This record gives sequence, C-alpha cells and structure tokens, in this order.
Amino acid sequence: MPNTSFFCTLEQDFKLLESSPTQGHAQTINYADPAPIAAQPPPAAAANPSKAAESHNALKFNLLTHDQFGGYMISINPNQVQLLHRIVTQTGLYQYDGPTVSRLVLYDSKSRRHPTMTKKAFQAAMKRVFDHTTSNLAVPLSSSIQQELTAFTDKLFTMFANPKTNKVNGVALACGFTVLCNGRKSDKLEHIFELLDEDKDTWVSQDEIAKFIQSFLIMLMSVSSSFTHLYGGACSNDSAAITQTIDAGSDWATSQVFDALKPKNGSICFDDFADWYTKGGYQSMPWLELLDLRKWVISA
Repeated sequence: MPNTSFFCTLEQDFKLLESSPTQGHAQTINYADPAPIAAQPPPAAAANPSKAAESHNALKFNLLTHDQFGGYMISINPNQVQLLHRIVTQTGLYQYDGPTVSRLVLYDSKSRRHPTMTKKAFQAAMKRVFDHTTSNLAVPLSSSIQQELTAFTDKLFTMFANPKTNKVNGVALACGFTVLCNGRKSDKLEHIFELLDEDKDTWVSQDEIAKFIQSFLIMLMSVSSSFTHLYGGACSNDSAAITQTIDAGSDWATSQVFDALKPKNGSICFDDFADWYTKGGYQSMPWLELLDLRKWVISA
C-alpha cells in the first residue's frame, strides 16, 4: 500500500517555481521531499490563515497562452491542497491506479465511442468510484468528509460539463480523474494515451491531446484559489473566464507538442510525447509534473 506522504504540511511553503520562456529563461520546478502528514496535526495558525499568508504560501505556476495576456499565474492555496489531500486519502482513492478508477468512471458508457454523462450519470459514476475506494476502509467516512466530497464532485461536474448540453465527456473526465489516483506521471500519461486512443491504433490526434490537457487543467483549476494575468492584471473569476483560461492554456501547450514534433500523419503516439517531454518539452508545461501527487511538495 502506498504511503500518504505525497503532500506537505501547512507550515511549509508550497511553491512551483518557474520563469517564463517568453522572457528568455527556461522554466524550472524546485522540489523537496514532502514530510508525512498523517501523523502530524496541522499547525494551530493554519485554522484561519490570513489572506496574505495564504497568498504567500500558495502553490503557483504559470500557464502560458497565445492570447493578448501571454498567460496566467494560477495559485492553489494550502487549504485547497489540504482539501485535496483529505479527499484522496480519507476516501482511499490514493490506493487505486488510473486504469482501475477509469473503468469505474466509464462503466456505464464503455460501449459508446464518445460517451457523455448527464448529471445523474455523473453522480452514479462518482458513487461507483467512491463506494469502491471506501469499501475496505477501517472506519466509515465522517459526515464532514462526505460533505466536502459532495461539494468537490459537484464542482467537478460544473467544471467538466458542456454549458450547451450540461453533459460531461466521459473520456475527458476519466483522463482528469487520473490526477487523484495512485501512480507515477509516466504511468498515468501512458494510461491517458490509451484512453484517448479510442480506435486502438496507438495514434492520438492533436484534438485528442488538447482534450487531455484541458481535462488536466480543469482538475487544477477546480482546486485553484485565484488566477491573474501573467503580468499582474486581475482576472474575472466567473465560469466563462475560467473556461477561456483553460482553453487558451491547452491550445498553447498542445501547439508546443505538435509544432516541435511535426508529425506527418497529424498524430503522435505515447513514445513520441514521452521523448519530446524528456528532451525539453517539460520546459513548456512543467505543471504536468503535478500528475504525480508526490510532486505537490515544498520548496523552502
């Protein structure tokens, strides 16, 4: 069973440090080993941290874009990281890998090529996932965790739902949900490519890669506490602005992959992506490291 030490304690700063390539610098991420939190009580000062303290301690990353703003600074405060920690550990979700959870998410729609979910179907999928992950827990979920889980999944539906149809793309949801599962980044990426490769020919199109990146950014934005324009301007926090930010970031990141690889057939395989990422692509989207929950760690 994996341990629960992939998150850090609140008394230490969360930082994802990067400098924008638009300023002529490579993006870098500073990591440190996370301290186990299961046996450590949260610091007393964390109960009602000031907004200034939360801002200082927030995990932050740049999301670059082609739009007039050049990108956005995304912040995830310690309270939100701790919320995510409680959800994945106290429901037992962290013990299950992406393929297992994806099968549960897509169970009712696995026979459809382009599965979509109504809110009722989405809620049934979430119940199926968490009934499975909590089945072997020593104690039942507390009422407070149940309430947090309901609020969290309700927000996920809102974030993933197409505003025109009020339905969720099941494959996109399964891709995004891998963020919450056990496993290394490379294993999760390989699984995501298998999910996207619906005709099972090992090739994935630019639109399908964009779908994955969108789903990952949706998960990150669902726990974000704020975002601003890269060069300091305030952003609206309404759903339209969030969607625009996700789409713009996804378009930029996807273009980096395909502009570099220039695939003749317009599609790439997992090995192509892995090779591009390892040889420098990580500088374009260092936030992809957050696919591995153990990377949500601290920098002094």
